[in-house]
Amino acid sequence: MGATILLVEDDADSREALAVMLRDAGFTVVECDNGREALARLVGDNALPDAIVLDLAMPVMSGQELLRVLRNYLRFSHVPIIVVTGVSEPIDDDAVVARLTKPVDPRDLVQKVQAVTG
Repeated sequence: MGATILLVEDDADSREALAVMLRDAGFTVVECDNGREALARLVGDNALPDAIVLDLAMPVMSGQELLRVLRNYLRFSHVPIIVVTGVSEPIDDDAVVARLTKPVDPRDLVQKVQAVTG
């Protein structure tokens, strides 16, 4: 299998569409529906994902909140993050390597993920 991508998106339809795009491109996709679930998975798993595709606007724990928490973990500092969002709020985080606006063009998403996972 290809690289493992942690996909964090609260909208089930959007999450499924993004997951299908990534799986069709050969990636292994682990899905979470909010930042808290993603954080629990990241902290609990020994293996880190090769990249994170992250929505910003989510209930329970937003993408922005997850970014702030991940900054405090050296272990996650090298995991590239691609933000997929419908909001235009600024992102000040070195881990964010790309930002895609919803609705996402499948080719753009796959190209960005391929670029960061080598």
